[in-house]
Amino acid sequence: MCAEYTVKTSARKIQERLGLPVREEQTVHFPDRIKFTNSAPVLIAGSRLVEKIFPANPFPNARLSGVDDADETDQDIRRIYDVPLWKKSFSDSPALVPMTAFFEPVYWGKDIGTVQKFEVPKTDLFFVAGMLIKPRVPARPGLDGFSLLTHTATKQMMQYHQRLVTILKPDVALKYLEPMSPQERFDFLIENRYTGELDVEKDRNMAKGWEKRVAQQEAKRHREEAYRAALQREGTNG
Repeated sequence: MCAEYTVKTSARKIQERLGLPVREEQTVHFPDRIKFTNSAPVLIAGSRLVEKIFPANPFPNARLSGVDDADETDQDIRRIYDVPLWKKSFSDSPALVPMTAFFEPVYWGKDIGTVQKFEVPKTDLFFVAGMLIKPRVPARPGLDGFSLLTHTATKQMMQYHQRLVTILKPDVALKYLEPMSPQERFDFLIENRYTGELDVEKDRNMAKGWEKRVAQQEAKRHREEAYRAALQREGTNG
């Protein structure tokens, strides 16, 4: 899942790309790289730009849908709006996370052992759909953290990672912040998420010891494949 990204932009550029004024409720910083426990700019309802925490716990990537146990091949798919941990935030507290690139470690294929950088072609800014959450690590009051939403990987992304952040281009991104039912919000993301090609380049080699995590990551990929088979059985994209 996405645990690191860049946000080499500014409030002015976000405003230009969205085509409407953005209200900074505080002095918002734009660090070069965001990792767990860092503060980062987030856009919320009312075109308000604020800083929130990218927490280490709860793990700040939430699935739009999944199955509880991939071994149960006839198990129903569970959507995010039915998951107790996430459903209220998904319903009531949508957020847009500006990015210029994101990074994923690779545990299979020709680029195994590396961290790859992903960018949306022909744009210097995109948004990932997220939601505000209560951070546990670091501990903060209220909805002072955010989680990124993920869904099925494209054919390209499956060469590197089993999931893909829910990317929205600027021309559709603001719609996600409007009031709507959980089902409508879910359907909007499934219909509007970017699933085109990404520009990919190596960022770095993973730190020593990455080989010990290969089996665990392969198991995640197999669970994801079972989930995708469940989607196919239901005849749905999400």
